[in-house]
Amino acid sequence: MAYVLSVYRRLAGLSLCLAVLAAAGCTNHAGAPASLGDLPAHYQGTLPCADCAGIDYSLLLSAHHIYVLREHYDSDRPVGDVIETGRWRVRDDVNQLQLTPSDTDARFTSLWRIDGHDKLTALDEHGQPIDSDADYALKRTAGPTQHDLAGPRWMLADAPDRPGGSPAYIRFHKDANRVTGSTGCNRLTARYQQNNAQLHVEHAATTRRACPDQADTEQALGEALRRTRHFETLGAFLLLYGTESDPSPLAVFRAA
Repeated sequence: MAYVLSVYRRLAGLSLCLAVLAAAGCTNHAGAPASLGDLPAHYQGTLPCADCAGIDYSLLLSAHHIYVLREHYDSDRPVGDVIETGRWRVRDDVNQLQLTPSDTDARFTSLWRIDGHDKLTALDEHGQPIDSDADYALKRTAGPTQHDLAGPRWMLADAPDRPGGSPAYIRFHKDANRVTGSTGCNRLTARYQQNNAQLHVEHAATTRRACPDQADTEQALGEALRRTRHFETLGAFLLLYGTESDPSPLAVFRAA
């Protein structure tokens, strides 16, 4: 899956626009920075934008140093939400949270000042306060509602095909270890085996309807399911991963 540009690129451009080891339900554990308080955590806020009314940020941090950032542009033009995933770390020496997107390198890490357990404030690329009277803060909200793997209809968050096609989704049925869903064109069925955060999807099959406009989504979804070895749920998001050595998710889904 192709994922979106990092938060750093967007923050740097505000002058123009101004592995995973456990499943859901985890709380803070040994080794998690005390400066952030209990994890998982959820932060929200609206940051300024030069050509829109503002950008609504929703940031989820897991206890396993994974994050999901959703951005919603408040604009008269229809703009889809931007979903970014990656790894986070805390630099206690400078009291900073660093977010590094999984599809880029450390050059595009975004920096946030940790203002206690309840507030994060965006910094510039040098780790300095942004020279503006605007509010660049995200406030901590009630802990994210965690979803089990089985039950929700998981909608593919970043389909590679053009917008407007039928939504691609999957659903895990615990009673029969069965997966059902849609590739955006064809119905999908498979079997799955789960052991804590380990996940294998097997014997995937689809109907054979031809949908050229959804071919990329269908291929990408099938490949992601075939390669999945473990997963993490974080709030309303499901992230599928391959080998332990690859920190980038194969696919990201959002609970319907």
